[in-house]
Formats: sequence, C-alpha cells, structure tokens
Amino acid sequence: MDARFHLKRVDFEIELTGPVPFVEGVLQSHLAGWLGSGAAPTNVQAPLSTQAPAASSPPSESAPDFPRVSPLFQPKVNVSLAEFTRMKEAVSPCDILVVAAYYFEKYRRQESFKPSELQEALATLPAWECHEAETEIELPLTLGYLERLRDGRYTLTFKGQNYVRDGLA
Repeated sequence: MDARFHLKRVDFEIELTGPVPFVEGVLQSHLAGWLGSGAAPTNVQAPLSTQAPAASSPPSESAPDFPRVSPLFQPKVNVSLAEFTRMKEAVSPCDILVVAAYYFEKYRRQESFKPSELQEALATLPAWECHEAETEIELPLTLGYLERLRDGRYTLTFKGQNYVRDGLA
C-alpha cells in the first residue's frame, strides 16, 4: 500500500507519496522542522492516508491553487557585464558589443538601447578602453547580429542571440 502526506503553509508546501515505511520515516525525520517552532500547519490533508496503488488515476478536476508570480518580478542578476563578457570569451569589439546587447536583453530586460547606453556600460571594461560604441556598431549591424529600429535605437536579432548562445561561433 502507498501512503500520501500533504502539508501546505503560506511559504512552504510538501507532498509525500510512496510506501508507508518510507513516508513514515521521512515524517519522523523532518516533520518537526517543517512545522517550525511548534506552530500548527495551516493546511494538512489527513496526517497520513493510505491508498491502494492504482494503475492510472484520472487527473483531478480542480487544479491546485499555486501563488502566482507578479509580472513585474525580476530575478536578481548575479553576474556583471564584465563577468559575462569573460565567460563568453568576447575579445573583438564586435563580439563585445553583441555580448553586451545580449546581456542588456536577458539580464537587464532592456530589449532596445542607444549606442550611448552601450558605451556607458562598456566603459568599465579594460578590453573596451579605446573603442566607441557609435563607430563599432557597424560590423554587428552588417553581420545581422544587431538591428536598428525606427526610433534610432538598436536591438539584438535572433541571429545575434544564437551567436552568443553558441559561444560566439
């Protein structure tokens, strides 16, 4: 026989299913920690229910109520532009610009940019010290990695995304 245990708290949810000895062992080891300092759980479905194994059980009619993430949520970026450029091994000005555009789109959530914004971000990189984004942007445009928009801003193309993802190859 299988056993099932479900615990749901505001910030924590656990569900165990398996042979009775396994579920009981996990509960004995971890239940006190899951409940915290003597706090009662907010929603516990039957402390331990046993059920006969079924070949296939029909899906539940009602979907579980999971908390939704705000559309404004942005994960914390743990990599700087300098680190990302080193990871991608970008050396040429063209590669550095394309990697920076990829970084802007994926890590800063900035899909379009001005050359001055790129220049400001790249100015701190030692490999960029004598270059200007305004003049160096022509080669990535010609190669199809960047595209100029109608408003004068630039964006990374699908070809540019793949170029960075594939290791600048």
